[in-house]
This record gives sequence, structure tokens and C-alpha cells, in this order.
Amino acid sequence: MIDGQAGSIHAFAGNDSTPATIIDLGRVLPIKRISTFSTSGSAAATFYVFDTLPGGSAANLPETLSVDPQLVAGFRTFATGSDDGTGRVAVDFQETSARYVMVAWTPSGPTSNFLVAEIAVLGPVTGSTLLALNRTSERSDDKNVHDSKDFKEIPGEGPLEEQPPAEGPPPSLPYTPPFVFIPRVTPTSF
Repeated sequence: MIDGQAGSIHAFAGNDSTPATIIDLGRVLPIKRISTFSTSGSAAATFYVFDTLPGGSAANLPETLSVDPQLVAGFRTFATGSDDGTGRVAVDFQETSARYVMVAWTPSGPTSNFLVAEIAVLGPVTGSTLLALNRTSERSDDKNVHDSKDFKEIPGEGPLEEQPPAEGPPPSLPYTPPFVFIPRVTPTSF
């Protein structure tokens, strides 16, 4: 869902009455905007933010986590938004800090295949950092490349130092003898 390509989608089960997902930002970060792109005209989105996961730690989480609807009802709603008819829901709010963002969709009617293509969690306006991808606000133009290495710093690359001579040339073939042996065959009678 967080790959920058709206062509890749996540389909929720048809019997999931409140499809939801939790995004781990990796650490507590400032956030200012959340947007989603899902099945057109099909749902309103409710956004929740928290610093720790309810009822557990992040150390041993399964890939799919089931959250009890009663537990969700106890969460403080941070923001809500409705689909504008295109499948997009975007919410701007006062800057806050959180490690986890939970998005829960409420379908507007019965749907057999609720699809989510993108979720974006953005930080403060200073660079519009896309936090869900853990990018930093540092930008690089083509003149400043901070993460490249000069070929001299890579072992086995770059200019060679003075090396001792190698083994030398391979041995040559044996010399031809100074004479040529030609067998002489004499005719014999039959």
C-alpha cells in the first residue's frame, strides 16, 4: 500500500466490516497530513494516531493483526474524511507526533471487494516529508552526492599499487630436434 504506485493494490476480505490498517513509522515523528486512495466512492476514513500499540509491543507482531471492534471504539478519533467520489481521502490537521497511524474505513454500502491502492503519511511542510517511506527532509541535487564512494575507497578497485612481479611467462613447447627422421620403405615382393 505504501509503494508510490497506485497500480498495486491491497484487497480486504469481503466479510471485513471495518477494513483497517496500522502503519509503523519506525519512531515517533511529527505528522501533518494523511491521505488514502481506495475503491471510488465507497468509504469514509477514520484516522487514529498513537505512540504505542494497544495491548502489545512492536517486537513480536504478526504480519496480520486482528483488532477487536470494541477496542477500536475506545480509540480517540484523530481525524475523519470522506471519499470525494474519486477514491481519495485526504486530511490536513494540526501538527502532532506519533509512531503508529491507524486508518479504518467505513464502507458506504455493502461491498464485496474493498481495495486500497495508496496510503501516505506526510510530515511538516518543511519539505513535505513522506514519513511512511521513512525519507528524511534532506534533499540532494546532482552536485551533492553524500552517499557515494570514490573508486579509491573501494578495496580491489581504483589505481593499483606497485605489485611484485607475477610468476612469469608459461613454459614454451620443447624444441624441434636438429634432424628430421624420414622412414624409408622398400618394396617387397608379394
